Amino acid sequence: MINKYLDRSTEDVAGLDVTKDEICQTLTGSLMKKWPKKDKLSATKLTAKYALLNKIAVVNWVPTTHCTDVATALMFPAEESLICH
Repeated sequence: MINKYLDRSTEDVAGLDVTKDEICQTLTGSLMKKWPKKDKLSATKLTAKYALLNKIAVVNWVPTTHCTDVATALMFPAEESLICH
């Protein structure tokens, strides 16, 4: 519906499988190679870009418990890999 309104293609695109470790490397600018074993990535490890996006998300959309971690459950609610379209 949104794509149609914006005159964008409505064709289906192939999904892209991404692992937690690849996401961790991207979010931290390769500072960390693997997602932490406790399933939480400290916001202090994020690059400036992702730290700012995280702060915007926390302020606007995410109910807070005043925690500074990014939990795996928020990223992977149902499965081990993330499918981006």
